[in-house]
Amino acid sequence: MGKFFRQQLRWKKSWTRETLVAAKLLYRKHPIAAASYYAGVFLTLLSPLVVIHGMFYLPLFTSASCMPYIGGLLLSYFLLSLICLYHTRTPYWLFGMLFCFLYIGVLAWQNYYAMATVNRNYWGTR
Repeated sequence: MGKFFRQQLRWKKSWTRETLVAAKLLYRKHPIAAASYYAGVFLTLLSPLVVIHGMFYLPLFTSASCMPYIGGLLLSYFLLSLICLYHTRTPYWLFGMLFCFLYIGVLAWQNYYAMATVNRNYWGTR
């Protein structure tokens, strides 16, 4: 798992650098392409806050259950897992469901860490 997390951190640092470069250029391109790109960046950065809202804020401050949020995530990942099964016929397709929890528990937050440490020379490659 350590190698996987280091790989993900490298990729997220690269995403951070490439996003900054692309963001400076894409506003000059087709408006739909630019809007789609900026929306993807915005949603990536917003996803940990959505996790906080759905898993903690709503249950603690509004007495709403976090189960609709978790159910929606599981349904989304289940459908993605079915697509994986359809295209690859892998017996491991159901592990996509576990990835859901790995993403909301660790990987979504790693973007913030990658942005904060993007200028460090050590990227975890050696």
